[in-house]
Amino acid sequence: MRSPKLKELHRQSLILYAEELLKEKIMEESIGNEIEYNMEKILIDSFLKLDHDLIVEALPNPASSKGLDKETLDVAMSGSCACVAMLKDMDLFVANLGDARAVLGQEFDDGTYVPYQMSFEHNSENLNEMKRLFSEHPNEHTTLIRDGRLLEMLLPLRAFGDVRFKWSQKDLKEYAVPIYGHGVIPSYYLSPPYVTAEPEIIHKKLNYRDKFLILATDGLWDLLSPEKVVQLVGNHLNGQQSYDPYVIPEDRPVKLREVFEDLTKRRVSISHQPVDHNSATHLIRYALGNDHIQISNYLRADMPRNIRDDITITNVKILKATK
Repeated sequence: MRSPKLKELHRQSLILYAEELLKEKIMEESIGNEIEYNMEKILIDSFLKLDHDLIVEALPNPASSKGLDKETLDVAMSGSCACVAMLKDMDLFVANLGDARAVLGQEFDDGTYVPYQMSFEHNSENLNEMKRLFSEHPNEHTTLIRDGRLLEMLLPLRAFGDVRFKWSQKDLKEYAVPIYGHGVIPSYYLSPPYVTAEPEIIHKKLNYRDKFLILATDGLWDLLSPEKVVQLVGNHLNGQQSYDPYVIPEDRPVKLREVFEDLTKRRVSISHQPVDHNSATHLIRYALGNDHIQISNYLRADMPRNIRDDITITNVKILKATK
């Protein structure tokens, strides 16, 4: 959807970022410092760097006489949330920004699946997030959150872009008002920035119970609970595995009863073999009602955002897990 000009600009920004990281690494090695990879710091820095680039690209280039570029300003004025997972050996790091969510599916010994929260939505229902916001804007308790929205306008309290909640009034008047009008400045805009691009990091050492990770936008979680989501994915995973050859474990003694129970579970799973080969598609089908006519109506609606939010899902199967 991006224009060739934006694609090239973003490509150059990415190259510049990679060069900066490489120079930093070479400099540290040249003075004999051993580089320690702090994953939490790396994730935070990368998020903040991306947001910085979006903002800088929206401003007039001092080296150019072209002035303000509306296309890059449109990008910075819009906002985006993000939920990113980084797996290093058995260490799982999730960086979350906004209202997307990451959930681990854990399987217990009785075969049931339960959710393990790897992120928390940054909105007015998050008590810790509200404490952070009020501590940063102590004199705005009556105007900061209204009807559950930041300055009565924005739901997520952390995001990329959304510079109308980050820039000073001076910058908004100089760059945004001439293009978008005075309504671009929110009411009671007293002490920006209100929105941050710093992600919240959650780290977990994986174990044998952790079977899969679900990353999804709020469109899914508005329709299905985490408990239902991990149950659907777990059942789908069992159904797909039912057609794999059964292998008796060789790393421990196995009783005949245990083999019988495993084979019984496989037979039940086969009888409930899911329609969708992909577990993410399986989730979307259930989120939209699991009915062909209803799903068709959802997808063909003239104004789909009036019915449902956008849904993006990534499911990751965890292959290695130990006790």
